[in-house]
Amino acid sequence: MKVISWNILHGQPLPPPDPGMDEAASRAILQEAASRFKGTFAGDDFVMGLQEVDVHQDRSAEVHQVKALADAFGVAHWAYAPAVFGTPGSAWRKARRHEVAIFTEEHQSSEVLHAAGPMYGIGMISSLPVKRWHRLELGKSPVGIHMRFPEGDGHKTIYVKDENRVALAAELENGYTIIVTHLSFVPLANLIQYWRILFWSLRLPGRTVLMGDLNLPWNLPQKISLRRSLKRQLTWPLWDPKVQLDYILVPKFSRWARDLRDTEYTIPDLGLSDHHPHGVDIQIP
Repeated sequence: MKVISWNILHGQPLPPPDPGMDEAASRAILQEAASRFKGTFAGDDFVMGLQEVDVHQDRSAEVHQVKALADAFGVAHWAYAPAVFGTPGSAWRKARRHEVAIFTEEHQSSEVLHAAGPMYGIGMISSLPVKRWHRLELGKSPVGIHMRFPEGDGHKTIYVKDENRVALAAELENGYTIIVTHLSFVPLANLIQYWRILFWSLRLPGRTVLMGDLNLPWNLPQKISLRRSLKRQLTWPLWDPKVQLDYILVPKFSRWARDLRDTEYTIPDLGLSDHHPHGVDIQIP
């Protein structure tokens, strides 16, 4: 199976399209990226973890982006774990105890999904059957950081607050459990979140594979844990990659992981996001 991590930047190309994009145009962007992807699949099964995913957001014409990508790839199994309800960078909140924490294909036309309003988080689509979905709350950093953004011919510095973070796991029928996450951009907070996921993974069934935008450069996920990176690749920024922020990790010393046969999977330019998709082929015995 192919295992792929992809930060989709809420489904936007760079530079972004003109404001006022309608639903058809928003879906067309995702469909075009999926069509470029599908040419590399050769009929293989795949699991794709998605980060920075919108549902019912004005900026992406209220498209349910996980379902739209699942439809574009022609797969039935998908899940969406909202990290925030509301709009990132504006008014948002965490999920309340009574609210749905994981939306799946069972909710695709439900009143619960539509009543939830705008959401932002992570998701997964799979051509393989899923036995069960799991979610882990990771919280957010109490402090933000100052970040530089391009503006005109120069840059501007803005103080950016952190947002709530979660992890989503798919317990597959083939014996693997695939975890996707998007960690905080705040140093130390992301390390704590990473370690929380590692301890959580010990309680999950099957052979666990962790992937996502970890916001940890310099190969830190491998250096500070007993996890091995299946692929070394500079993934950000897409137009001039200088750092690896996206990873696919397996336990270093588990017998199955030591014997794992995997090959690098080359993904073309998809015309979407500021992250390069990150993927490998895993040979299932």
